Amino acid sequence: MSCCKKTGNKIKDLYYLIFKYPSETELKLQQEEAERGEANLSFKSYIGLKNFHKKLKYFLVGFFSTTVAAIAAAFVVLVLLLNFIYYFFGLSGNPVDLKKLLPFLHHLF
Repeated sequence: MSCCKKTGNKIKDLYYLIFKYPSETELKLQQEEAERGEANLSFKSYIGLKNFHKKLKYFLVGFFSTTVAAIAAAFVVLVLLLNFIYYFFGLSGNPVDLKKLLPFLHHLF
């Protein structure tokens, strides 16, 4: 089996784990096992597969929400840091005008 085919199978398995129901994933695994004699993924039982689905989805939701929160916090810190540096060193011009930015942020939240 070539490297590209193995990678394609792993991506397909990951797609089934994330976006499909556990029953569909179980059927796909059974079909793979019948065709090739082995499956890329194996679970002791259907309940084990369902629990893995649930844990994987909770992990992904937590990971992406944490990432979005971290990016938003980094943006706020960057804006405040730039304003502080410009104010502290007395530089002319303001990189981010908070008076213009606050009404925009008010509409977002």
